[in-house]
Amino acid sequence: MMKPASLRAALTAAIPDLRTTPEALTLLVSSGKIATRLPCLSFEYFYTLEVILVDFAHEPETVILPILAWLQINQPDLLQNHQNANSAISFEAQILDAGLYDISLTLELTEVIVTTKNPDGSVSMQSAAEPQLSPELLAGLGLAPPLTELTGVFT
Repeated sequence: MMKPASLRAALTAAIPDLRTTPEALTLLVSSGKIATRLPCLSFEYFYTLEVILVDFAHEPETVILPILAWLQINQPDLLQNHQNANSAISFEAQILDAGLYDISLTLELTEVIVTTKNPDGSVSMQSAAEPQLSPELLAGLGLAPPLTELTGVFT
């Protein structure tokens, strides 16, 4: 599974506090399922990713913005229609003393793993990239292209 590590990297790049206190961010995978069909060995992961931040010293939107930017590239189907977008992220937050939060955000993710049989008989596996809408199509719909990176957005 590549997406949890990718999301961790995106959040760490966007929120400087997570670089100095990486232990404040925990990612948990649950409710995992694997779908495949004969005759190939390629498969798809379906899972829930829980993003947990403890003693977070910023408002919740500070973490939601980089997650939305990450989803645009890494799980765009969650944001491409009204019904999916309305349930793309669920969350709980505990408001602590001194302006701190414990936040739990939940994302329903998928990952396709493509397998290829090599000439020597071995099998190679690779995560498939998510399909992206072309910049021309986005422009024709009056939409901005996805944010590709949020580095040091919040201090």
